[in-house]
Amino acid sequence: MSDNLNEILYGKTEVVKLADGKEYTLREPDIDTLETLELGTSDINDMKTIKKIAWALLEQDNKGLKKESFGKLITLSMMTEGSEFMQKLLSVLGRNQETKKV
Repeated sequence: MSDNLNEILYGKTEVVKLADGKEYTLREPDIDTLETLELGTSDINDMKTIKKIAWALLEQDNKGLKKESFGKLITLSMMTEGSEFMQKLLSVLGRNQETKKV
């Protein structure tokens, strides 16, 4: 299956390296997932918002991750504006780095 068809059917993905040195897949959320997040006008730079979004993007393709402990894999430096992690997270959400609201 072509990359374009995969993206249309299953959403955009990015591979990120977390604090344990392993690579994980971030997958674009579907509308049902977005609805359950209840973000409203949350600030994308807020730590709790980043954690909610990161879990939603990671849980589908990374079955070994546990919601209770995945936060230890995302360090403060990974959450800073312009970091590779944030760039990929925003890319999967279809947002550029200048976007501040979700």
